[in-house]
Amino acid sequence: MRKALHIAVGVLTNASGEVLIAQRQAGQAGAGEWEFPGGKRHPGETLEDALRRELIEELGITVQSCSPLIRIRHDYPDRRVLLDTWRITDFDGQPHGAEGQAIAWVQPEALPHAGLLAADAPIANALRLPQRYAMTPPDAEMDDVLTWLSAPKASMLRVRLPSLPDADYWGGWSSDLRRAAQTSQVTLVADRLPPETIAAPVSVHVSAAQAAAMTVRPAGSHWFACSCHSPRELRHAARLGADFAVLGHVQATPTHADHAPLGWTRWQGMADAAQVPVYAIGGMRLADLEVAVMHGGQGIAAIRDFWW
Repeated sequence: MRKALHIAVGVLTNASGEVLIAQRQAGQAGAGEWEFPGGKRHPGETLEDALRRELIEELGITVQSCSPLIRIRHDYPDRRVLLDTWRITDFDGQPHGAEGQAIAWVQPEALPHAGLLAADAPIANALRLPQRYAMTPPDAEMDDVLTWLSAPKASMLRVRLPSLPDADYWGGWSSDLRRAAQTSQVTLVADRLPPETIAAPVSVHVSAAQAAAMTVRPAGSHWFACSCHSPRELRHAARLGADFAVLGHVQATPTHADHAPLGWTRWQGMADAAQVPVYAIGGMRLADLEVAVMHGGQGIAAIRDFWW
């Protein structure tokens, strides 16, 4: 039977926006690889107590305040770990390798190439993903999207234009949409797989039905996301190599009137067991953003407050 470990993990960011990582030492599992600092929670400790103790021991700093980032479960051949990861928002002291380990400050965009432990990869994604994920309304047109991009209310947008044939969709994507998104610094996410003629990496978000028919993530994709409604679909998304998932619906919504909402307690149970960052969807308003984060979510995916 594999040993189960509950790990308190801290993410520190400096004034330049760089994130601190530490190198595993000789004699440790994964020696030479890099990780976010932290360690095992002792019996009787709260998570925050464990986090404070570990960062004093490893980095010589005293945590003053922190907020939840993501909970990730990962299975190794000999052990199962739960990484309870927190953003360190205030601390005293100068971080250093207090146990002799090497440390490095890395820009979030460079984390996927920093030699992180496999279990820490979803944490790197959570740090690079925004909390607000906007969706276009079902009846949106290309001109509506261009207008929205001139004054965006989120930094990531799933472009759903179901009335457009592929030729028009990708034609607009390659010209007007891409230029507008670059100007406004918005990440565009397609709701369909790109043709081979699109050379640049495209972020793709597939439905649960589309994901069920797939065995690997789209080749060359930047971000790859799956819509999910159950633990089984979340597990499949992780097997596909999804970078994040959208899980719902959390609250009652007219578009899913014939399905009972998950509610926050059930939603959190699913999100906690996921192996990727998870957005809450379904009846979400901006006021729900903090609630989603406190329930283990990356943030919210929504139309109303981000579009109108």
